[in-house]
This record gives sequence, structure tokens and C-alpha cells, in this order.
Amino acid sequence: MTSLGPVAGGVPLMPSHRLWLERGFQPGYPLVSWQVLETIPGLDPATLEEAVRAVLLHHEGLRLRLLPDSSGWRVSEAADQVDPLVSRVDVPPEAEDELAARLQEEARSMRAGIDLERGPLVRVRHLDLGSRRGRLLLVVHHFVNDALSTQILLKDLSAAYERALAGLEVVLPRQTTSYPRYAELLHDHVAQARSRAGDRVLAATGGRGRPVAGGDAVDGRQLRQARRRRRRDAGP
Repeated sequence: MTSLGPVAGGVPLMPSHRLWLERGFQPGYPLVSWQVLETIPGLDPATLEEAVRAVLLHHEGLRLRLLPDSSGWRVSEAADQVDPLVSRVDVPPEAEDELAARLQEEARSMRAGIDLERGPLVRVRHLDLGSRRGRLLLVVHHFVNDALSTQILLKDLSAAYERALAGLEVVLPRQTTSYPRYAELLHDHVAQARSRAGDRVLAATGGRGRPVAGGDAVDGRQLRQARRRRRRDAGP
């Protein structure tokens, strides 16, 4: 499967999203991960903004929003983000000795501005140290991010920045499985597993047991293939 362009609208809840909600986390809960990268002196803010936008447009999952509805919650994808995604902070030379503490402070500030209902769920801040190597602080909500996703995100962000800086169109590797399709495969896979578990209960009790809620059948090979393709996208 390949994603042929930007996607917006409703998508199924991932099993991990359902677990997230069942554990009592609400949209305003600031559960995030953050990464710190060294940057070359003279990092161009406009080019960085272009690169970040290209990555968010490419990866539908990074544009998720969690919205209330009559059944509880639904996941939707925002078409685009209007407000700037990248902010910049000048760090004077005398403050460099306290850079670690400053990064912690900036991360807390960025985390407070992340909201699952309004977005964006990805924020980037450049700490400019003048002629010395700066720092790029990347904060992402855990609702749309895990360890594997982080590696893909960083690789694509670097590639997007290099192309934009060279004046080239930002073209990232085509996705093998779109986020909505992957969510559907996971949803159907879980439903099928529940159905099989219900069948085993009925067989073990001679038909007297109560089956677990089932769902439409799905070829488990499709899900495994989708997972392998998404892992390949992450690169070495």
C-alpha cells in the first residue's frame, strides 16, 4: 500500500490509543517525548520551518487530533497546520554553561503548549548559540510517537532540511502503508483475534460459553507485511 497524497478526516482508533484512553489519560495530559540534536551554526529558520511542514504533511499520524463525540472520542487528521511549527531562542554566550537546565526549561514550556484536541502534536525549537553549534529541541506527543517513529521522523527531517536548503523540492520516500490503512489493519486484526478467542471458548464449553465480541476476518499476513514495510522505512 502507498499513500498517494495528503490525507485528512476521520481514522480508526489504534489499539494503543484505546489503551491510552482506558488508562485515564485525557487530551490535555502532556505526555510527550523530546529529543535534542546539535545543529550547525547559521541554521536557517525558514528552511527548517519548510522541512518540518513537509514531514508533517508526509506522515499522517503526526497530524492526529483526538476529538470528543457522542460515543466518547474519535481520531481525526488535520489537513495542515497554519501556525508556525518552529520557534527560535537566542542563547547568549554567558548562558551556555547552563544549557542543560535551559533545555529542560524549554522542553517544559513546549510540552505545556501541546494539546491533543487543537494540535500541533509536534513542536520544534531552535536554541541559537551564535557562532557555536546550536541545539534543536523536538517535542512530540506520545499519542503519535514511539521509539521507532522517532527514528523515522529524525531521518526524514534531516533529509527534508538538506533538500530545502539546496533549493530543491522536498520529496520524501513514498510510504508503503498509509496511516489510515495501517490503523484499519490493526483494528481488524484485533477483532479477528477476539473472534478466535470466542470460538475457542465455545468449543471448550460445548457451546455453552459466551463468545468474545468478534469482527470481520482479516488476513494476518497483511498486517505482518505492513509492519515489516514500516520497519524498512525506518532504515538502518
